[in-house]
Amino acid sequence: MNSFIPPDLAVAPNPFGLASSLMLKTIPIDAFTSFELWMPIEGSILIPEEARLLMDDRPRLEEICGKLTWLFGAEVYAHDSIYSQKQYYDWCSLINSMRQAEMQFDAIAVEYHPQAILPTNSEDGMPNAWTVRPSTWQSFFLELNQSDRGYRVKTLPIHLSITYGQSTTKAIAPATVGMRYA
Repeated sequence: MNSFIPPDLAVAPNPFGLASSLMLKTIPIDAFTSFELWMPIEGSILIPEEARLLMDDRPRLEEICGKLTWLFGAEVYAHDSIYSQKQYYDWCSLINSMRQAEMQFDAIAVEYHPQAILPTNSEDGMPNAWTVRPSTWQSFFLELNQSDRGYRVKTLPIHLSITYGQSTTKAIAPATVGMRYA
């Protein structure tokens, strides 16, 4: 138990002979820790075995997301706007809030966005500020809808953003010669 995500929790189930509608991804936690998950390929139709794999793997992914939520906190977004001003640190209360809002899901997808330094450009296209965006894990909730050819994946409009720290923006001070940093 010396790892935040124990090895048995970090490894995704790997059944033999799945079709190509799922992709195995590795999501980093830090320089020494990561976890795996199956992600549906966008626009694909899942066969029943693939849908069952995603649904059966949900408890493992909820445990991982619960650990990240406990450690860093999670904000709830609807589309790209913040949905709730409340910062969640308890996965169970977050899931209960979703149930009360009648948001049911079958599976979870996670994307990782590493720390990045991004420019904020002025009207002339030159950077007038720089923003450091911290490492972020986004958890998406998936609904699997049966169709005549298999299962269609629908991403619910609500997702979580689990972020290590806050974004910081620094403006570039105007100067007559070269760039000055404020």
